[in-house]
This record gives sequence, C-alpha cells and structure tokens, in this order.
Amino acid sequence: MTADQLHEEIQELLRNYASRTQTELRDELSWTQSLKRNIDVVVDNNTISLEAPSYSIFVEYGRGPGKQPPLNVIYNWCRSKNIDTKYAFPIAKKIGEEGLPAHPFIHIFDESLEELDDAIADLISNVIIDDIES
Repeated sequence: MTADQLHEEIQELLRNYASRTQTELRDELSWTQSLKRNIDVVVDNNTISLEAPSYSIFVEYGRGPGKQPPLNVIYNWCRSKNIDTKYAFPIAKKIGEEGLPAHPFIHIFDESLEELDDAIADLISNVIIDDIES
C-alpha cells in the first residue's frame, strides 16, 4: 500500500467515525432539538473536532444554584416550546435557586475516539506487516 492509499484509508475511517458519532450524539440529544441540530463532528484534514453551541457546557455539566440564567435565553426557550413567555422569569428564578441537572453526552465522542484510535492502529499495523512480508 502506498502512502497516498494509506492516507486515503485513514481519511475514510475519519469520515465514517465522524458520521457515526454525529448520529449517536444527535440520538442521545433527541430531547433538546436546538442542541441536536447544532452539534457537529467535523473532519478537517487529520483533525476531528466536536463543534457545539456555547450553552452545551450547561447540558453536559449542569448548572449549580446561584445566579439566574439570562432572561432573554429563557424567554426564547419559552417561545420555542410554545410556553407563554410570562413564565420566563419564574423559570429563570427557579433555575437560579435550584440549578439544572447534568445530561452528559460528550462521553459518546470520547468513546468513539478510542475506537477510532484502535482502528487506525490496526490499519497501520496491517500495512507494516504486509510491507515486511513482501
């Protein structure tokens, strides 16, 4: 196998990994349509990244009690869920008082990355073995 062929094989593994992982993430996040639509696993050359909106950190780790979330965010959320916006302030207040539970999802990306590492290592090992045997 030439270096170009190996590179193309690795790129194919990366593309397959990204596609499968993005589907798994979106399935896991089916309850939050905005995050589900805006999360992407991107392959750029030999780099894979997870791109998500800034608020995804609150989904992953939750939010402890303390400061209220921005009222405009809760207002927009109410509108997206067809909830009367008069409830935006009480919702924000309750979140400030009680926080929000975590809904971890990044572990899917990490676990798939470990599988990808194994697949790439296997591919390279096979190329080396084939090269030695020929």
